Amino acid sequence: IQEKQDYIRVEVSGKRIRGQEEKDAIDVWNSVAEACNSKGIFRVLAVFSLTGALPIMAAYEIGKSLVKNDLLKKLKVAFVDLNEESQSTNRFVETVAVNRASSGDEGKVFTDEIEAKEWLLQP
Repeated sequence: IQEKQDYIRVEVSGKRIRGQEEKDAIDVWNSVAEACNSKGIFRVLAVFSLTGALPIMAAYEIGKSLVKNDLLKKLKVAFVDLNEESQSTNRFVETVAVNRASSGDEGKVFTDEIEAKEWLLQP
């Protein structure tokens, strides 16, 4: 987790562990939310390079959990998924989160970090 001028940049890499996807994701996002809250910065550029597939049910539960977290509700997140194997599943997480959130601009999934940053820093 790195503090930049106008946003927080989060980089996560490694291998997904079958059966732990939801817990691991929630742990990461709780840490991100705490860092953002303590610094008063609520824009996040999250770059994930995780190997392995993300099971659809784990993705659904992650999406549901994210919108229940009061700290995460304050954030605008540009999520960059560098793993082609999980990109469509993470777009599903985006859909679940947006459908359960109060507005549709809290987060968006990207495959390109430059494009994600441009979206994130729009007024």
